[in-house]
Amino acid sequence: RLVQTIKGTCGFLGLPRLEALAYAAETLMGRFRDGLPATADSVTLILATLDRLKAILADLEAPGSEPAGSDDDLIGALERMSEG
Repeated sequence: RLVQTIKGTCGFLGLPRLEALAYAAETLMGRFRDGLPATADSVTLILATLDRLKAILADLEAPGSEPAGSDDDLIGALERMSEG
């Protein structure tokens, strides 16, 4: 639910980096709910994604805008894992 909340809020606030990362994580977690088996690698990936989301949120607090950077590494891994 936390990832879904972050995704929805980011869309409303115009935070595309956070939104894209949260969307990819939510997609994979939805696949788990649909029966895709969770593996050690998938749990590690979700935990790494949560760590990145927390880091971006922490960096967002001071200046009030998203920090520069790319999350293509995690988004790509999440998308590949979502595809099964």
